[in-house]
Amino acid sequence: MPDKSLNNNAVEYASNQDASMKFLSLGANFNEEIADIDNDLLENAGVKWVRGFVNINRLFLNYTDERGIWGVRSQAITNFQPIIPFINAKNTATENGRKVKLIFSLKLQFKNRNMGVPEPGSKGMDLMMKAIEEFLLAKNLGREIAVLVLGNEPMWETPLEDVADYEYFLNALIDSVGAWKKKNEWDFKTYIGALNRVSEVRQNAIGNKVLEIAKNNNKIDGLDIHMHVDDILEIEDDLKFIREDMGITKSLICTEFSIVRLFNQHSNDLLGEAFTTKFGYPENTRIFQWLNSAMVAAQSGTPISAAEFEYGFKTRDWYPDQWFFDFIKAFKKYDVDIATYRLQSHVRNPLRLLDKNSAMWSVNAPYNGELLGYFENGFPNKNPLVIPEYETVLKVH
Repeated sequence: MPDKSLNNNAVEYASNQDASMKFLSLGANFNEEIADIDNDLLENAGVKWVRGFVNINRLFLNYTDERGIWGVRSQAITNFQPIIPFINAKNTATENGRKVKLIFSLKLQFKNRNMGVPEPGSKGMDLMMKAIEEFLLAKNLGREIAVLVLGNEPMWETPLEDVADYEYFLNALIDSVGAWKKKNEWDFKTYIGALNRVSEVRQNAIGNKVLEIAKNNNKIDGLDIHMHVDDILEIEDDLKFIREDMGITKSLICTEFSIVRLFNQHSNDLLGEAFTTKFGYPENTRIFQWLNSAMVAAQSGTPISAAEFEYGFKTRDWYPDQWFFDFIKAFKKYDVDIATYRLQSHVRNPLRLLDKNSAMWSVNAPYNGELLGYFENGFPNKNPLVIPEYETVLKVH
């Protein structure tokens, strides 16, 4: 089980929790990496939820430019093995004996192969509905999940010129899901989303349409959001926009959040003389180059220390200490029911080394084998930037 000792900041956080504030459940997000779910690690981490997604368009539809969507890859659905460890995650017991609950998102990537949103009443729309229904029936996924999210960042994955078709499609999918739930006696909640950076892209037609449907369609239980910020002061912006400006009172969940955009701004910064002297790196080493060295060391079984990793960020004037707690505080203020965060990062073979323009997703994971290697028991080493806050929130909530 995780070390339940709390650092000073964590003790202060725990003691300041107001019993009248909204309860928040925390869980582990795996995105498409659901084949990598390790039940032992889930139990060790103590999470209450597990979230993953699949790309329906890319994996399960036949498409050509000439014919459009012309078929469902039913055999691919039947043989889709990554869904098995995802469903098995439900068998993981939390500390209080309750089972982990599952959130599943359908990634509907209409920009995939320039597919576009199928027109109302078209064969392509019928085939998309058929593929989604078959997938929910396969391994009886619809029975196992507690939450189904229809869509994953549609504002980035849907052509803006298809907004009218997308509105029709999403409402039709909502109706179909309702019918499937009744027919198969499924009891999961239905959310739509997930919307990212809504306060920054207020004029995005697809995003606004999702907000409108979330607010007005009584068959929708709530909205899923993603929050990847570059300024710690912006954490509340999306939540305030949704709750106050848009007037959405339904349940909110947040299945992805991080300060990755802030990390990205500084990936090409010099480590500085104090760091390079202390840890023995060349004078002009930059942050992304140092992280590449950490990946190589982790792969070779001689990882850098947690102390070095922590020093590399927490000594920088731009790094917002305790940012994880800031997210949680905002979630509670604006009544977010569930938040899932990327749990782990594996050593990759072959290594995916960074350059100065790479997104620094590898920094985020609280269990971080990719950058910090592994314990003797096989669990990834803990990320000191995240793990104290992560484990504290799990304990308190």
